[in-house]
Amino acid sequence: MSTNKNIKAQERFGEAVNTGKLEIIREVVSDKVKDHDPADIQGDGPQ
Repeated sequence: MSTNKNIKAQERFGEAVNTGKLEIIREVVSDKVKDHDPADIQGDGPQ
């Protein structure tokens, strides 16, 4: 990923968090992402 694409992705992620429009996160986070430190009640997948 280029630096500019990375910056745009970070900005979009921040927008999702700051506005509460969390559905935006699906635009910038892969469905195949792996959380290496999940919470005890957290299941698999992007939820």
